[in-house]
Amino acid sequence: PALPGLAAAQLLAGLGAAAILFGSVIALRQERLKLLIAYSTLAQIGYLFLMFPLAFDASSGEFVRGDALMGGTLQAISHATAKAAMFMAAGLIYKAYGHDRIADLAGAARALPFSVLAFAVGGVALMGVLPSGAYLAKKLLLQAADGSGQWWWEWVLQAGGFLTTSYVVLVVAHAFRTPEAPTAPRTPVPRLQEAAALALALCSLALALAAVVGPVPVELLGNPIAPKEIGWTLVTVIGGSVLALTLARRLPALPTGLLADANPARRAMLAAGGVLERIDTVLRRWPVAGLSMLVLALLFGVLMATGR
Repeated sequence: PALPGLAAAQLLAGLGAAAILFGSVIALRQERLKLLIAYSTLAQIGYLFLMFPLAFDASSGEFVRGDALMGGTLQAISHATAKAAMFMAAGLIYKAYGHDRIADLAGAARALPFSVLAFAVGGVALMGVLPSGAYLAKKLLLQAADGSGQWWWEWVLQAGGFLTTSYVVLVVAHAFRTPEAPTAPRTPVPRLQEAAALALALCSLALALAAVVGPVPVELLGNPIAPKEIGWTLVTVIGGSVLALTLARRLPALPTGLLADANPARRAMLAAGGVLERIDTVLRRWPVAGLSMLVLALLFGVLMATGR
């Protein structure tokens, strides 16, 4: 039935947008792979909250846009398969090396190629580029935002793609870096386990077939080798790489010192990321979290009572 009105729906989506921003930036600043993936989950769940103002009419609160609901559903399924694969890959890397420190993953791509590939494929799926289910989900949500005149959520969706790309690129760059000294996994990892993680990651890409055999309009599935799609993919990767180079705490060895910690731009971005981390630390404390939940519950109660 009818949901609360415009103010409540926008507040829910605003909380989702905050999750996308906070989760992505803090994921990028993590030093451990499992924590990076965990904060990435926080960010990806934020996308689902965008369905409230996009799928339901602001005045009546009734369901009006199937494309937004379909996009949110595809986003949830794509995230489930991709993120499970990424966690499995992280677990295999931890098993092999006895740690999951991102800065110490040099040579992992050579030692554990399928695990690193599973992480990368899952990351590509979450970035929302062709071919992946998240690409269709993003297209549907953007279509709903444009159709409902809520252009500000389009900016959130596009920014989320760049932020997701940043931490995926960071991990892959570390994994492909040549180690200073030869390293080998301490514990062998069965290829079958790596293949299972990779197969799950590939499922998140196969969800793009929903436009061919499922209910998603086939015209949404673009040609992955079309100049427009290739150009947007390159823009996404470059934009994400710039964010990684300015926000991440530990960077792979770079050929120049332009982005060293002494660089004013990087210093400013690191400081901004540190502020978000401190806010996150405060919000995760039980008294603050409990009080925040109470305030939000009261606020939504007022909005529902007034019909806003």
